[in-house]
Amino acid sequence: MCECKVEEGDVTFSKIKGAGELSEIRAYSVPFNLPRHSADELHAKVVGHPAYALRASVTEGRIKMVRDYAARKNLVGVLEVMESDARDVQRMFEEGGVTVIKPPMRKLCSAVESIRKRGIKCYWNVAGGSHVYVFAVSRYAEAVEEELENLGYSYTKLKVAGPARVWSNLVGRQMTS
Repeated sequence: MCECKVEEGDVTFSKIKGAGELSEIRAYSVPFNLPRHSADELHAKVVGHPAYALRASVTEGRIKMVRDYAARKNLVGVLEVMESDARDVQRMFEEGGVTVIKPPMRKLCSAVESIRKRGIKCYWNVAGGSHVYVFAVSRYAEAVEEELENLGYSYTKLKVAGPARVWSNLVGRQMTS
């Protein structure tokens, strides 16, 4: 897990937690056959949004919250901040006229929220693409996988905060990207 900062055109990354420290988080990628949006298009919608200045002003606070939660090994807190941030940015996209989370993807996001209401700690995230990412604390991983499968979703298991490798439940072997 890294923090990324852009200042006057310079981009810096700093490590918050590594693979060993985040080994209790499970991540799943659920693909949808939908068009992607370009990063430039989405960036323009966010920076052009009236609430952008407020979003930028609270970013340091959110990063501090994630760091604090991670330091206390409160992974649920980390995931709650992640999903909350995803909701905020998706709202900005939509208010700017771009709908990234199409109805089939929204259905999965809602299902994840329903699963969580039943006590299974799982959270969703969507960037600009055509995947919904589902995250869970490891003790809930088996239940999350069962729920996704029962709902008819195919998924790929991702390795959290590690090298570019994924674990696929579809082929049962490690793939390197």
